Amino acid sequence: MHQPRRRATVAGVQRVPPLALAPASASDLARDIGALSATQMVALSSELVRRVATALPLLAEEARHHRHHAPHNGHNQSASSDAVVENPLDVLFGHIRASLLTPDFSGLLLSSPQHFPSVSSDCDPPFTLRRVDITSNPAAMTTTAATGLLARVSASMQRIAPLSLAELDWDNVGILLEAAQPKPDAKKVFLTIDLTSTTLNEALADPDVGVIVAYHPPIFSAWKSLSMGNLKQSLVLKCAAAGVSIYSPHTSLDSCADGINDWLASLVVDPATTTATTGGGGSTVVPIAPAAPEKAAGQDNVGTGRLVELATPRPLSDIVRALKTRLSLDHMRVARAPCHQQGGEEKLVSRIAICAGSGASVLRSASAADLYFTGEMDHHSILAAVEQGISCVLAEHTNTERGYLRAVLQRRLQEELGGGGDEEPVSVVVSESDKDPITIE
Repeated sequence: MHQPRRRATVAGVQRVPPLALAPASASDLARDIGALSATQMVALSSELVRRVATALPLLAEEARHHRHHAPHNGHNQSASSDAVVENPLDVLFGHIRASLLTPDFSGLLLSSPQHFPSVSSDCDPPFTLRRVDITSNPAAMTTTAATGLLARVSASMQRIAPLSLAELDWDNVGILLEAAQPKPDAKKVFLTIDLTSTTLNEALADPDVGVIVAYHPPIFSAWKSLSMGNLKQSLVLKCAAAGVSIYSPHTSLDSCADGINDWLASLVVDPATTTATTGGGGSTVVPIAPAAPEKAAGQDNVGTGRLVELATPRPLSDIVRALKTRLSLDHMRVARAPCHQQGGEEKLVSRIAICAGSGASVLRSASAADLYFTGEMDHHSILAAVEQGISCVLAEHTNTERGYLRAVLQRRLQEELGGGGDEEPVSVVVSESDKDPITIE
């Protein structure tokens, strides 16, 4: 398992069931958290990151105290449970880790920094550590700073597409922008695949829109400045000025149960003969790369890509025809392997490897596929597939994603947001102007 990266933006943790782990040094935090088989990491908001930064001097003072009072016995202290921490962030994570290992722990939230406590071997941290029952209160999985509509959307999306399923080594998911002054009466969520000038204008033209769920993250690589001269930055700045927040699920929505890849699989099989796992005599759908249990967040049969085994093998032309109909496309790019050429003894398609968007890196790991179905592939990946007897069907990148918003996500998010009690009803709308930039003329 990959060790979680130490980032101040990741600190809220849920664990079920309680685990009895031996104490360890704060410097071993990443390893300890990685060992928790049912741990979910919850991204904190910019406000909480600010609070962490505010407390760094206090953490540094505590770290200096540890170093000053450390025993100098010449032994290798790194192997000891009382190992000296050198970094203020190690102190912070040590406090979090200590709460993780508390037997009755069910959740953890960090709140405002407090005065620096009297230093002792068991001193309190310079934060208020508050235990919460996350299981019975899903809203607690949102950050303390995310409030109102954004908090409800974040908690709902976490239940639909847990962020632990995202490709966190390169992707950027979750709350990307929390408006400092959100619209007070916002009651609409706006769904789009891409946040562009056109889709943003559509969203901002509706005074009820308070949160944009943009499937592709408009903030992806690091920015050193924010200016209106940069297109992506200007979109985010306009949202902030309008009091509109941004949430992006991206690869977590690909991999989750009833997510984009499951929806794509449903386009090539008969739902009446489909099972989630092998067996039963019908078509089967399984992940190409199943998610580890600690990342699945309680969902079954989830992970990267999908591999479909058809109950009844079909000609490639029939599959292409069905996909064009169900995706409302007049044309698709098709690379036929020699065994699937029409006019001869055409081999039927039994196994279809599926990945939304640009899927070559995922599809090539699929076992014994007859067909790759994705949005786009590079020229040389297509050539390599055809050489291996694997045909490729390419619908263009966002054509494999956009239909899911209206077919599945709009309804599911509406149900999750619900309304009732003291919560205001919320409506979920799908962009009318969002479209793939490529057309085949």
